[in-house]
Amino acid sequence: MQQISAVIITLNEERNLENCIRSIQSIADEIIILDSYSTDATLSIAEKYNCRIVQEQFIGFGPQKNRAIALASHEWILSIDADECLSDTLKASIQTWKHNTPTHSLYSMNRLTNYAGHWIRYGGWYPDTLLRLFNRQYARFSDAIVHEEVVFDNGNQIQKLKGDILHYSFPFIITHLRKIVKYSRIGAESDIKKGKTCSYLKYKFVPIWIFITQYIIKLGCLDGSAGWKVSYYSALAAKRKYGLIRKALKP
Repeated sequence: MQQISAVIITLNEERNLENCIRSIQSIADEIIILDSYSTDATLSIAEKYNCRIVQEQFIGFGPQKNRAIALASHEWILSIDADECLSDTLKASIQTWKHNTPTHSLYSMNRLTNYAGHWIRYGGWYPDTLLRLFNRQYARFSDAIVHEEVVFDNGNQIQKLKGDILHYSFPFIITHLRKIVKYSRIGAESDIKKGKTCSYLKYKFVPIWIFITQYIIKLGCLDGSAGWKVSYYSALAAKRKYGLIRKALKP
């Protein structure tokens, strides 16, 4: 039977962590929490479920997740965020996989996002297919500070598992707005370090195109008012990031 190390990076995740841990308990052989010095009840919750806890300063999402992977005892890694849970179907898929000989070294799954109480199924938000179960000999996270993704050697094929990761990233609209402020700043700083610039036309028209793409072309309108909000705030996030880049590079 395959053994899985589930790895979670945290910072003040008391709202989400318990549901996340409970959803992976039945399939994870160990749960590692790499915490960035939370000041809420995050550590108490992790201790309650006998997780292995390590505390280190946050160094960016990609590097932090790679550090968590390095702490794992097993080769098979399930990377899950604190605001995510496994659906019953996905848990069953992973449980079945554990009891069979793996045919691949990389496994992907869909992610379904709950936005202020509404499941978002359109606008390009679903299926949000992510590679989250993998053998660490063949894959790792990119070094991106934000918007990290799993990178792997060419030639490795990916198999998709049935079921969804349930993503509770936006319990309230204000949560989305706070994340826009946080991630647009991080994204702008990252782009500037890479030497990227932003023209006035890009600043002006790309956010509009993002809204049109999500809300109209990718049918975000079918998600009702939640679809409009998701599309609008996605455009706003892009505009804010581009604005920060332009401001920082202004002569």
